[in-house]
Amino acid sequence: MLTKNVTALALAFLVFATTTLAEKPSLTPQAIQQRAIDLMDEADKANKKELRLLWDKVQTHFQAMDADQKMTFLGKVRARLLADRESLAKVRATLKERQSGAVDLTTSLGKLIGNKDHTGILEDAQALIPESKEDNLLYRPYDSLKPENNRITVLKTLLFYAWAEAEMATSVEKLPGAQEVAQFQYVYPASIPEGMDADFQGTTLYCPNTKKVMVMNAGFIFGGDRIDGVCRGLDCSAYQSYCTASSKRLSTQIMEFAWRELHDGIASFTKSDMETRKKIYPWGLKEALAEFEAIDPIKEKLLPGDIVIWRTPVIDSKSGHTVMYLGPSDTEDEFRGIEVNRFDDKSIEGFSIRNFTLAKANYSTYVLRRKE
Repeated sequence: MLTKNVTALALAFLVFATTTLAEKPSLTPQAIQQRAIDLMDEADKANKKELRLLWDKVQTHFQAMDADQKMTFLGKVRARLLADRESLAKVRATLKERQSGAVDLTTSLGKLIGNKDHTGILEDAQALIPESKEDNLLYRPYDSLKPENNRITVLKTLLFYAWAEAEMATSVEKLPGAQEVAQFQYVYPASIPEGMDADFQGTTLYCPNTKKVMVMNAGFIFGGDRIDGVCRGLDCSAYQSYCTASSKRLSTQIMEFAWRELHDGIASFTKSDMETRKKIYPWGLKEALAEFEAIDPIKEKLLPGDIVIWRTPVIDSKSGHTVMYLGPSDTEDEFRGIEVNRFDDKSIEGFSIRNFTLAKANYSTYVLRRKE
């Protein structure tokens, strides 16, 4: 079981620097594009700051240990990561069996645990501190961390686990200083289902007082949204909703239905479409229909700030992705876009600007433009 130290650490991460939206943000294409870029830049600065702070906290303890104490300490961190991976895998199986748990929690657990094709965050973190001193990250200087976008979450998770283990080893129980804690932003508080407290007890990222799992991230959480005006982890559609100052947080499903109704008319909907429309209308479709216009991705010229959406033919709220169009690329049939994402193969994580193609196999493409 965790001591008060780890609980205190998890509780402390609920204190974040807050930012608020202007009441009437500019909705020009240039302003929308700038909001997207600004948030990406802010996230980059925040992640680097958080990594450095975590590193310093861990090294304060680690450098005070002798050689034997370091080996023992690292063994405990590896054991903690392994134990949590096994515990959370059981929890995720229970959630799947009960068909419960919000998407931000279930997908976050999936990324922590991994799958048959890719290792998860906890296993990747464990691999950074092997028994071999030469290959162990904590014996190296800070500059060796190389916090590229595909490594930030793993590094933050490892350092948090090491910090928690180090705090547990001290005789003095204390909260991190308020000024230090306020610097942490990209830690997402995922709520757990009612009555499942016992399933999460003993895991390092679980805070029993708030009944939330504190998920380290570089900016991407599937199902995530701004919380109390703070970006603690977003998914692709929440990011675009924020950048376009949408009245409601839109999903790719809502975006698709808004485009189809605006472009083709409601008469084009099937009976099944109408049933789905009725369900999602109060969830944001009503606002999307009023605030956006449909752009034909084949016949019309795209402008910076346009939202490009890809959806599979299956009516499934999870089967889509969206990015913001920034402009043409140097490569034919591609464009420059900005997104937030995290690939299981670790090639992409967090906010990034890269090339995309409008057409994707097995997907339909839609484009929305925010009305000024």
